[in-house]
Amino acid sequence: MIGGLLASFVGAINVKARNLKQGKAKSRTLLSLLPGGSPDFSQLAAYDRTLVATDYVSGMTDSFAVELYQRIRGISLP
Repeated sequence: MIGGLLASFVGAINVKARNLKQGKAKSRTLLSLLPGGSPDFSQLAAYDRTLVATDYVSGMTDSFAVELYQRIRGISLP
């Protein structure tokens, strides 16, 4: 689950940093969840962009992380 969240957020940050068109709507949605909005990630090195995602995911509570992962992946549990 944590790997999936990290992959999603790092991917969204990299899409914004490189101004790519692929997955733009999903990336915008994920970036809107980051505290402080979405800064200009193109000014950050790849390592620093990864740290932004890691910091956000590591600060999540367990229940929030599970719920967000399920929403991102479209998983519904009974």
